[in-house]
Amino acid sequence: MALDHNFGAATLKREDVRWPGDAESVRQWIDDLKMRWTGTLQATDDAELAQTQLVRWPFQDRPLGELFAWANTELTKSAAEIGYARFLHGSRSSW
Repeated sequence: MALDHNFGAATLKREDVRWPGDAESVRQWIDDLKMRWTGTLQATDDAELAQTQLVRWPFQDRPLGELFAWANTELTKSAAEIGYARFLHGSRSSW
């Protein structure tokens, strides 16, 4: 959503995001998003990080740098949640 709404056509809706079907497809999907996100971040200069014009989702009228910080924080939280779910699953299997 952040890539599409802030750097693309702004047409993606939550209901358009579909489960890829299997673990390998998810890995590929996440790798593709990571590469796009990293490329976008690397292509941004310091002056652009202070601008607010591109930021449309999930908030508006905030500097682009805040969007990057917000998204990276959300990704970190998601990774932690996945790790914890894997831990719980692994410990449950040994009961």
